Amino acid sequence: MGLEINQTYHYGIFAYNESDVPSEGSFSNCHLWGFDSILDNNSWAQIDQAGSIGMAPSVWEIGDEKNIEVLNEPITLVITDFNHDDKADGSGKAPISFGTKELMKSTMKWGGPSSNRYYDYLESIPYKYITNTVFPALPSDLQSVIKEVNKDYGIKGADIIYSDGTHAGHIDAVPEIVAVRISLFTIVEVTGNIDDNTNTGNPPDTGNGYCSGAGTQYPYFTTKSRWCKHLSNGTGAATGWHLASNDVNNTRHYGMYMNDAGKYVYVSGNNMYGICFQFAV
Repeated sequence: MGLEINQTYHYGIFAYNESDVPSEGSFSNCHLWGFDSILDNNSWAQIDQAGSIGMAPSVWEIGDEKNIEVLNEPITLVITDFNHDDKADGSGKAPISFGTKELMKSTMKWGGPSSNRYYDYLESIPYKYITNTVFPALPSDLQSVIKEVNKDYGIKGADIIYSDGTHAGHIDAVPEIVAVRISLFTIVEVTGNIDDNTNTGNPPDTGNGYCSGAGTQYPYFTTKSRWCKHLSNGTGAATGWHLASNDVNNTRHYGMYMNDAGKYVYVSGNNMYGICFQFAV
């Protein structure tokens, strides 16, 4: 037909009477979208359009990559799933979920200034960093198509402490649904499970259900080798990375992280770990 993709076409419809006199007509336009099977060759507008018309899973696959630049460093994004995250406005699922394939170049501690204790995820340094520094630095065409989604951080775990400071028991973390446009991954979103001791690192309490952060596992992470990530978009050392989850056992309220062996552990002291973020389009 001689039409070109990624072009807007205008058309009109006219009715003719028996004397071949046309009506005033009805006019409209349409955009002829085209999608490249190589994800990185598409603009964010094309990716958003493919998602909105339900074509994304038939064009691309989980694990396909899209490269961007953030804060003067290259970042490789990967598709972690389709139709996974609930949009905060209640209109259904966000069509495509993305996460960083590797880590940003900088590491940071969980809380501070001198201790990581008592910092829930929404009060943590990593959360504030991705929200206040990373998100505004994303390409503007990407920001414009990111959807606000609901995340279950389950961070309201608490402990019963007697007046003499002894520990009397634990109240399990309850769901806290937060609407966000950028996030770290929770333990469950990566490993699929909180209570599986075979996945844990040192602390026995992670095997007893005292880690907060729910959701459901992204299929991208069913390949366990993807739990191990490297700094500087894959060119640096294998390094632990922060999770949107807390160890809420006892009185610690430490953050949780995936270590460089692909197991989740609580953040102790002032240790520094990497940043892997996610969003949905």
